[in-house]
Amino acid sequence: MTREDGVSARFYLTNILAWQIFVLFIWPVSEPLSRILGYVSFFYSYPNASGVGMIFEPINVQHLPMAKRTKKQLRLDWHRFVYNIGDIGRDGYRQ
Repeated sequence: MTREDGVSARFYLTNILAWQIFVLFIWPVSEPLSRILGYVSFFYSYPNASGVGMIFEPINVQHLPMAKRTKKQLRLDWHRFVYNIGDIGRDGYRQ
């Protein structure tokens, strides 16, 4: 519940409200359904992208290191992102 550096007070309070809505209304439905399918569900925040998301993770991978767990997760995210519209560099990618 600690506000991270660079996170506005407005976004911080909005995120806490979104988390409470998740806990009260979404999680009681999503978690039993997830368990039936062999998953668990999490609420997740992306403070640097001003967003939130839900993560569905298989129960049988929770003992693995995080790098391997993330490959098996299903994520539903809502956040801002920047379009990469710069010039194409000599390596063929937009900068």
